[in-house]
Amino acid sequence: MKRFAAARRTGPHLRAVKAGEIVVGNTIEVIEVPADAPTITEVFAGTASLTA
Repeated sequence: MKRFAAARRTGPHLRAVKAGEIVVGNTIEVIEVPADAPTITEVFAGTASLTA
């Protein structure tokens, strides 16, 4: 994590929506991204406008 932070990279961020096994060859599918959602980089840098 320190190396990612020093390079201002946050690393991959995924959320499992269903329990199960993850194996090589599984598909990763983007289900929904709100148009006004901050990026992980913005959140990590503290520059995101977070409203709920």
